[in-house]
Amino acid sequence: MLESPPSLSPGSRLGRYVLLEEVGSGGMGVVMSAYDHELGRRVALKLLRPHLSRSGEARLRREAQSLAQLQHPAVVTVFEVGKHQQQHFIAMEYVEGQTFDRWAASRRGRWREVVEVAIRAGRGLAAAHAAGLAHRDVKPGNILVGRDGRVRVVDFGIATATGRTTSSKSSPSDDPGVRSDDPVTVCSSLAVVSSSIRVDEPPLTEAGAVVGTPAYMAPEQHRGEPVDARSDQFAFCVTLYRVLYDRNPFAGEELEVLRRSVFSGTIAPAPSDSPVPMAVRRIVLRGLEADPERRWPSMTALLDQLQRTLGRRRRWVLEGAAVGVIAVGTIVVGMFVAEPEPSAARGCADAQERLAGVWDAERAVKLQDAFAATALPYALDSGARTRERLDRYAKTWSARYQVLCAQMEVEMDAQARPALDLEMACLGRRREALGALVDLLVEDPTTVVKAAQAAAELESVESCARAGQEAAAMPEPAPGKREAVEEIRLALARAEAALKTGVFAVGIDHAQRAGEQARALGYPPVEVEALYRLGTLQVVSGQLDAAEQNLGDAALRAVEVRHDRIAAQAATMQAFVVGYRQGRAEEGLRWLRHATAALSRLGSSLLLEAELRNTKAAILSAQGRYEEALAEFRAGLAQREQQLGRDHPLVASSVHNVGSALLDCGRYDEALEAMERALAIWNESYGSRHPLVATVNNGIGATLERMGRWEEARERFEAALALREVIFGPDHVEVAMTLDNLGSVLNRLGQTKRARAASQRALELRERTLGPRHPHVASSLVNLGLVAEREGQLQVAAQYQRRALEIWEEGLGPEHPYLAFPLTSLGRIEHAQGHGARARDLLERALEIRDRSDEPYERAQTLLALARVLWPDEPGRARSLAERAVVELETTPHADGALRHTIEAWRTRHPLPR
Repeated sequence: MLESPPSLSPGSRLGRYVLLEEVGSGGMGVVMSAYDHELGRRVALKLLRPHLSRSGEARLRREAQSLAQLQHPAVVTVFEVGKHQQQHFIAMEYVEGQTFDRWAASRRGRWREVVEVAIRAGRGLAAAHAAGLAHRDVKPGNILVGRDGRVRVVDFGIATATGRTTSSKSSPSDDPGVRSDDPVTVCSSLAVVSSSIRVDEPPLTEAGAVVGTPAYMAPEQHRGEPVDARSDQFAFCVTLYRVLYDRNPFAGEELEVLRRSVFSGTIAPAPSDSPVPMAVRRIVLRGLEADPERRWPSMTALLDQLQRTLGRRRRWVLEGAAVGVIAVGTIVVGMFVAEPEPSAARGCADAQERLAGVWDAERAVKLQDAFAATALPYALDSGARTRERLDRYAKTWSARYQVLCAQMEVEMDAQARPALDLEMACLGRRREALGALVDLLVEDPTTVVKAAQAAAELESVESCARAGQEAAAMPEPAPGKREAVEEIRLALARAEAALKTGVFAVGIDHAQRAGEQARALGYPPVEVEALYRLGTLQVVSGQLDAAEQNLGDAALRAVEVRHDRIAAQAATMQAFVVGYRQGRAEEGLRWLRHATAALSRLGSSLLLEAELRNTKAAILSAQGRYEEALAEFRAGLAQREQQLGRDHPLVASSVHNVGSALLDCGRYDEALEAMERALAIWNESYGSRHPLVATVNNGIGATLERMGRWEEARERFEAALALREVIFGPDHVEVAMTLDNLGSVLNRLGQTKRARAASQRALELRERTLGPRHPHVASSLVNLGLVAEREGQLQVAAQYQRRALEIWEEGLGPEHPYLAFPLTSLGRIEHAQGHGARARDLLERALEIRDRSDEPYERAQTLLALARVLWPDEPGRARSLAERAVVELETTPHADGALRHTIEAWRTRHPLPR
């Protein structure tokens, strides 16, 4: 610290002021606390060093003039500018408190409080801008938070005129942020703080033509160009970023490194465990744009956006003796009662105001711009459909909010009121989930693919009416833990948004950190919510072992804390993992019994029951129990239709599942009708470029192939393949299924070269992404074997089919219907090679398996192959098998009749001996 002049030591008098102690210093002078003995108050004196030139005096006066223009509670007040015995000074109010960064350091994680203080400081800057001044050195050390709670901006010592002044009638909102063409430097920066605080400047400072603190300076200020209100806006956003995230937005300890970061607009990511909402980050990032024209049009516009992120601060209170939690779909809200929102007539916030910054016109434009920037062929259509669904959801939310708000204002019944409070809390969660989804859609361009689908799958507003019924028996968190529980559930809302939009790594990160925070907090209900969300994300990411562990823990622990919704959901997902994905069918069905028990405690929930039925159907289908699977799929479809209507996208998923089951049952016409219905719903809901459209086209192609309509099947497969390659890229595992199906039908059409290329590519994709022993790999091997068999490469064909048989026997069991494909092919190959006994054994086994399924076309192929093998030794049975094959084909329409013609030709050449 520079020594004060001897005449300015503590205890000295300066006119009516008695100097107390030095509280700050700089190149131009010092700041001392002093006592005004005439008015009996403590003040801060900024004192110009006596040896400085007259320009220093002019600058000091200019600062006083600048501050004198600002009569605003967030700007430090000037009492007097004067001169005593050649000592120039400014007398200002003395602020007892802390600098913004030190104040915020004691409030880590309490982002709302930090933003509120920043807004108050920003209003002072907006007032300066309205008066035609730019501060030029906005930073945490120049924002003081007093012990009285007031916030002040200090040190307008290097303020510059913006080239514009505002009349006394002007307001900050009038400020257009006009750039100055003639900046005037007034004074060096000095902070006015209490005696217990020292201002620690960041290490990046530079003296010279560029005035300010480099770590906070806008690009134009670094370059020595004219500055204006938008430069202050940039510095304000650097300041807010620093105190919110405890790190600088721009990397670089050395000045040149820092400047490169600032000029390029390279901003550090937020800490992954930060509780700061994406809505706040988005506002700050716009203020940090390198191009001033892309920042907010004014400080006031920025502050208004920040204010909207705060909304009406919820105050959680216990209502009577109510305990428990509200289950909100997949995110469970603690049974805290939100402070009632008053009705519109008596102060109830307008619903649109509650959605400001969540989903409004500005957010819609941002979403449209983000989608358009991807340049994907389906982006604009996806954006329009997504916006339509989000608009519809917001409209439903607003309508229910206004009705409920009015009810809460007049409802005094002690028994009815808690249910209304719980529903309002649930609506708050629905709004947070909506905001989390929109944040992700705007920030991550990869979400375009699933955007419309994610919007359609938002948890319904109507389900909040059940919130009170689902809150029964769970313990409430301790009063000191309620805000932490709320923040954990917001993180889980972000994880769910990531799940819906397909950015699974982001979701896993959110869920893992939420789980760590939940365990540290020690509130079991939110712990099981985090386990469940993490487990579901691990399922779709292919981390099945980890998912099994977390879902099992979630299901069992949820029962212990009576969190029945999570118990049902986790047990159902666990059944899918172990029973369907991992092939342990009986274990999967046991988990479904756990889910059923939890649902019975929870009460009627059609959508959860439908999900349970779909999972059970998938397990039955994997066992080859196709008729049972079809019954369960149909029951789940009926429940979804009852709850959602006939044309909801989720209903289309059930319709498609029914179609797939009908296909497995050999009921091709019905299967085709179901799949065409699913296609119509998804086309209407998501557009023709959505991945689900590719999925259903793939299913339609498979159905047409079974019906013998091979050219039509080929067209469907090629359309699905082209769409999946655009959406997922040519090397994604989703592309492999369509490639494999296309290879199969091309082989039937005799295009063996193209067929082999398609199935070989599918095999390579599956082996690389799923591993060499996955059941899907066997499908590609079978198709390659069929191509080789058709081309007469019997040894190669046999190698493919034996490997496929081994994989399926290991993964699906010895009785699965799929095994009939390689067994039939191997039987034909062994017969062609003169190995009649081996051929007979293989084909007898294949026929035994196919007799348990409803695949008449495939069964006819096996019957013909076995008839050929048996003819020399058992001609009677051989003819009987061939005749049975003809009967099988009569039950299914095959357009070209190729197999029928082959069977009839064989029968003609092989009459029974007389």
